[in-house]
Amino acid sequence: MLGDDDLVPASVRRLGRDDIAYVDLAEERVTSPVLMSFRAEDRSPRLAVLRGIADALRAAPPGPPLPTA
Repeated sequence: MLGDDDLVPASVRRLGRDDIAYVDLAEERVTSPVLMSFRAEDRSPRLAVLRGIADALRAAPPGPPLPTA
């Protein structure tokens, strides 16, 4: 559930919600932390792949801004 002032990616506009007001930000590049939670004992191959992707993204330098729709 969204609160009074929540930051969401531009792609959320495509959901077509009429009960949310979208306001463009003045800043060109805004970042927000992405959190990942998982069970400590989970040793599934799929989780290992996802963790590898997350580690690679965290280590990569920031890329160019994404195009807006």
